[in-house]
Amino acid sequence: MTKDEIFQQLQKILVSSFALDANDITLDAQMTKDLDLDSIDLIDLLTFVRKEIDCNITPEDYKKMATIGDIVEVIYHKTNAN
Repeated sequence: MTKDEIFQQLQKILVSSFALDANDITLDAQMTKDLDLDSIDLIDLLTFVRKEIDCNITPEDYKKMATIGDIVEVIYHKTNAN
């Protein structure tokens, strides 16, 4: 899966599950500041990622993520580790 494909999947999840505007979802968008997601939203997002993209994000990974680009990077490295 490419980074662009991961970004598109994340964008689709965020639009459908959190009613966000696709134009607001950029790689530089901060999840809490720019997209107004709270900690429960972020946990829900990680659950959707696990189901939709088949990628398990650990608590250690979660601590490193502030932007959509951070999530894309983590998922990319986890799904392309083989």
